Amino acid sequence: MRKVAVLTFCDSFNYGAALQAYATFVFLTDMGFECKFIDYRNKNEKKLYDCFSFISSSSIVNNIKRTIKNSILCGHKNGSAGFSLFYSKLPKTKSYNERNIVKFDEKENFDYVVIGSDQVWNPDICAGKIDLIFFGNFTKKKKISFASSCGSYEYSDEEWNLIKPLLSEFSSISVREEFARTQLINKGLQKKISILLDPTLLICEKQWNRLINEKVADNIIPKEDYIVVYFVAKKYDSCEEYIKYLAEKYESKVIFINIYNIRKKYVDYYFRKITPFDFINLIAHAKGIITDSFHAIVYSIIYKREFYYLNNNNPKRVEGLLSLLQIKQRTVNNINDIKRLSDEPINYSEVDKFLQEQREMAEEYVKKEFT
Repeated sequence: MRKVAVLTFCDSFNYGAALQAYATFVFLTDMGFECKFIDYRNKNEKKLYDCFSFISSSSIVNNIKRTIKNSILCGHKNGSAGFSLFYSKLPKTKSYNERNIVKFDEKENFDYVVIGSDQVWNPDICAGKIDLIFFGNFTKKKKISFASSCGSYEYSDEEWNLIKPLLSEFSSISVREEFARTQLINKGLQKKISILLDPTLLICEKQWNRLINEKVADNIIPKEDYIVVYFVAKKYDSCEEYIKYLAEKYESKVIFINIYNIRKKYVDYYFRKITPFDFINLIAHAKGIITDSFHAIVYSIIYKREFYYLNNNNPKRVEGLLSLLQIKQRTVNNINDIKRLSDEPINYSEVDKFLQEQREMAEEYVKKEFT
């Protein structure tokens, strides 16, 4: 059995990051590979979730705000409760850091190193600094990019000079969005670059249901209708008018998914310590979802839910996905957008067919490149 080491974000208190890692594992395992995650975490990405942290590139105010959210508002405690057990179930290598990972080839026996998915090539995730480890500078093994993303980030010439030689060493490159492919090509990378769906979309609804069936919390779903509110970067207070309108439109309660101990207007249910599987389950049964999260939209699509996207200044991921799936634009800029879109149900009639075609393309990509 061929052995694959996967490098991605797989320790963050972020539902999308957790589920894309899990989906990558499921997809490659189902195709006959033995998979482990490389237990490496960028130190600045880790500090985003530490109880007390200081990121040198952040302002003093931002460092103080993050510490308050993670300590006083219990972000670290609640996040650990919801994510720690989930991550402990993922098979991992020994632990590495930016210093000892140079011994990876010496210590580990893998046939391939797979980098991706998620925003592994977006420096903004790592406090605005390029982490060359996510570009494979630590290994001479066969490297394959699997639906990697740079989000909406545009590389400077200085950054490009660092990463271009490393990208040239990849045996195969696939990205998640057309934006990334266009940028790499325009920057002069002379390689064929494929576009693959985010791994979470490579798993169909029925398979997700089987995967989460015995892993969700009992009685987590409210008995009455509800909408889900989940933001990664957007401020809840700036969206109160939208939330109130949709709750009344759908005659529904409001669920707020957020790891911090904060209370908000119009919210009926708070979910602060849920697992990634519970996150899927709540979206799967919602009347509507209002979010700035790429992966909240992914699961809305998988379960054919009505969703409303609020731009969080990283729009390329969502725009690329909706364009690829030929779903009408769902971006909300004002209350009139909410009112209009709530009267325009999403047409999912062709989406499943297209997703199946894309899943087959991903399987062919793996069969061809993992040789």
